[in-house]
Amino acid sequence: MNYDIYLVFVPFFKTEDGKERPAVVFDINGETYATELLPVYSQKENHIKNASYYDSFMYEILDWQEAGLKKPSYINVSNILEVDFKTMFKAPRIGELSDRDVEGLLEKYNSYSD
Repeated sequence: MNYDIYLVFVPFFKTEDGKERPAVVFDINGETYATELLPVYSQKENHIKNASYYDSFMYEILDWQEAGLKKPSYINVSNILEVDFKTMFKAPRIGELSDRDVEGLLEKYNSYSD
């Protein structure tokens, strides 16, 4: 798996509203042909103020420019999205994570899910 980054619709918490944002392909469900994604967020002021809280579930992308992102970004490992095959087929690909970001993401995900 390449850990590609696509631009997809990400719903806001507990609502149907949302917006397009980058998301990293995390897994592909062969039974439902759905793609599991982790949403990507840019750094916000509240992330800085509440760093100890956000650090528990946000992975900082080290090579964000190489990944095709426009600004420093973070992956939320606590929010796995499932996107159907049709949607993914239409979604524009932005880039992919570097090897060191894949390693860091998996470490963050495993430490969060333990």
